[in-house]
Amino acid sequence: MPLETLFISDCHGEQSCIPRLEKLAEARQPRLAVFTGDLTTRGDTRFPQEMFSLLERRGCRIFAVGGNLDPKPLHEWLEQAGYSIHARRVAFKGFTIAGLGGSLKTPFGTCVEYSEGQFAGMLEGLLDEKTIFATHNPPFNTVADRVTSGAHVGSHAIREAIERHHPRACLCGHIHEAQGSEKLGSTLLVKLPPFKDGGAVAMDLKTLEFKFLTT
Repeated sequence: MPLETLFISDCHGEQSCIPRLEKLAEARQPRLAVFTGDLTTRGDTRFPQEMFSLLERRGCRIFAVGGNLDPKPLHEWLEQAGYSIHARRVAFKGFTIAGLGGSLKTPFGTCVEYSEGQFAGMLEGLLDEKTIFATHNPPFNTVADRVTSGAHVGSHAIREAIERHHPRACLCGHIHEAQGSEKLGSTLLVKLPPFKDGGAVAMDLKTLEFKFLTT
């Protein structure tokens, strides 16, 4: 039986995400939803609580990482409430999912930022060939990290970990204007569109078949 999973990123606290998510959950009936950060823009837990409750009422399991614009208390709430997969591997129905939240340092002094060295430390022992990897910050020099100027701003540490450990798939957010998918060696890389603009991805974790969704 397929394990349909919704991957959602960059909601940024937009209230329009709530009816979009309700419509998406009704249409797709996902068994799992993975949120890859920036649930809010310097917001509190009320918005993600509303989204998560909507899905949980339908029997959907939720994993998440916080983004660089999610304040530290929100990251802590994800941890305490049992949603967080930041720097952690979790098992779900025979699959292994790992996550990484926050972002590299930005010019804007956002809420949760890390150095490449910190990312490298968090990635130690996190990935293997069976892992589905959900990260807010994209890997360097890919379709997922190109900004409007054409520059690549992703993480070298994340790319090096993918190239060394070959996870089955990597799904990421953060750079809104970046889009598409590609292969990094044997790893399927999918850049998630911002959900605040109506985009998401549905993936069958068994086959890795995926579809870009518009809500």
